[in-house]
Amino acid sequence: MKNPIVKVCGLRVEQNLRDVDALGVELLGLNFIRTSPRFGGDLSPTATKALQGKLVGVFQDQPLEEIRAAIEHFALSAVQLHGAESPDMCSTLREGVVVMKAIAVSDEQSLAACGAYASVVDLFVFDTARPDGTSGGTGSGFSWEVLSGYVLPVPFLLAGGIGPDSVAALRAFEHERCVGIDLNSRCEREPGIKDPKVIAKILEELR
Repeated sequence: MKNPIVKVCGLRVEQNLRDVDALGVELLGLNFIRTSPRFGGDLSPTATKALQGKLVGVFQDQPLEEIRAAIEHFALSAVQLHGAESPDMCSTLREGVVVMKAIAVSDEQSLAACGAYASVVDLFVFDTARPDGTSGGTGSGFSWEVLSGYVLPVPFLLAGGIGPDSVAALRAFEHERCVGIDLNSRCEREPGIKDPKVIAKILEELR
């Protein structure tokens, strides 16, 4: 993988958000799932004003109007949907923002879920499937070999347990539709507080 887009997700504190942005990452994820320890919906819009064009709102099975309100309030440029959102909802949201759909992956059969969304999203985010089948990240990885079966034209980000020890594997990984990575729990000091030094080291080794 060369020159990947890097998204850092689950930021919830203003200074930490600024520190991570200063590293030169392309996308910054704000979590709007209220049950998450990384909930970032309490940030003020003034804290994110200078980051327009970089902000991705992360949602899971939330009403369309709630998502639209967050898009407007925080000037989000993209949304990342982690639940069972319908293709119709994705299509509607795509009229105003970039739409990213998270797909839980455990094996090659998991990729069949992409078919219904291929014409209504801009990016897939391939994350590790939970053993209980529920939605959301796990902090652990999955075998990227299963992605050899992904042949749709929609580009994707790799997510799920990516950390400093993933760099060699990332550099060796090749897939024509893979455009970047999603960093989260393995780059934290505590939930929602990222470690800029860890992220900087990953960026330096990747780039």
